Amino acid sequence: MTRDDVPAFATLLDTLAEALDAPVSELRKLAYFDALSDLEFPAVATAVRGLMRTARFFPKPVDIREAVLGDVESIIESEWLALHTAMATVGAYRSLICQNATLGQTIVALFGSWPDACRADFTAEMWTAKRKEFGRVYRLYAGDLRLPTNPTVLKGLSQIANEHQDDWSRFIGYGLLSGRTARLLTPAEAQEHVGTTRLLEAPEPSGELSPSDSALALKDAFDRVMKDKGMA
Repeated sequence: MTRDDVPAFATLLDTLAEALDAPVSELRKLAYFDALSDLEFPAVATAVRGLMRTARFFPKPVDIREAVLGDVESIIESEWLALHTAMATVGAYRSLICQNATLGQTIVALFGSWPDACRADFTAEMWTAKRKEFGRVYRLYAGDLRLPTNPTVLKGLSQIANEHQDDWSRFIGYGLLSGRTARLLTPAEAQEHVGTTRLLEAPEPSGELSPSDSALALKDAFDRVMKDKGMA
């Protein structure tokens, strides 16, 4: 979705909230847009309209994502394969910029660090067990609205050893995992991507807002998100 989709997306959530009798705050709309901004708006709209007919409770972002992309098991399997692609392409020495923050958090929870994930040497039986654990952990993080949706940097061995030494910082290599595609980044590309990994801070509005003030507050918040993502 793009900045132009903001008004329609906000209206879509308001309509869903009315249908399910679940008022939604402006901050929550911001969080949902941020979590789903990589998807196309027509697909999101179709998914939400479908959920209006079937959902008993207001859906979480992961529910909407699943309705757009497919069932959760398909998503988890895709992310598991993406992880192995990144391991082979990026390796333990480079840091990994993971566009899917849920996957990044799952990797750390499951292996301890990016280098440990790359250096894991398991038997076939152990990898099967790890795959099951991956699915369980991914589901937990996917349903946690407190998890930042910004891309996550997983430090490689080079960054761990040299990040406090300015003279060596330019030699830290980065790879990018976006969807199922993993590739190595040039220094300029890495700097651009690393700059988007900071956490967003959006304070909860105090008191009740009028409809016009609410619309302005939402637009300002979305503008900040899009600027941080380099899409403004």
